[in-house]
Amino acid sequence: MVFMLPDPRRRERRLPLLMEAMLRKSVHHGATEVVADGTTVLGVAVWDPPGAPAASRLDELVRLARYARALGSRFSAGAVFGGALEAAHPKEPHWYLSLLGTSPDARRRGVGSRLLDSRLELCDAAGEAAYLETNTEANVGFYRRFGLTVMAEIDIPDGGPRTWAMWRDPR
Repeated sequence: MVFMLPDPRRRERRLPLLMEAMLRKSVHHGATEVVADGTTVLGVAVWDPPGAPAASRLDELVRLARYARALGSRFSAGAVFGGALEAAHPKEPHWYLSLLGTSPDARRRGVGSRLLDSRLELCDAAGEAAYLETNTEANVGFYRRFGLTVMAEIDIPDGGPRTWAMWRDPR
């Protein structure tokens, strides 16, 4: 997110708009899992299933408009980032973890692990693979604990972040 919205104050204002645009893409056909403590959301995982239907032209235009609103003058950086991820995305059927996040207060309390375990158990039961990208080197080790392996490093042009593509075959 820092690559697309480098100014911290602007990122704080625009990140909710960007998250909304990302969530709206997946919420229609994906699987969203939440860990909560009462009414407080501690973490969210958003997965796109194998064979998810392609967005209609109208849906694509609406999504692009949302991204443009969220990123403003940094829209081209978002397009560079998204294009690089799209080009590297595997063609084999898989569940795609498009977003995993925990609230700051819930970090290091097992919330992310619970979210991953939940979906990966379903992947195993159905004989389906899982895929994700991460821009944080420490997360590579975290995801390896769940059986994901680095299948590629994605080159994000224009000074974009180092990005690891990770894959997990069903067990």
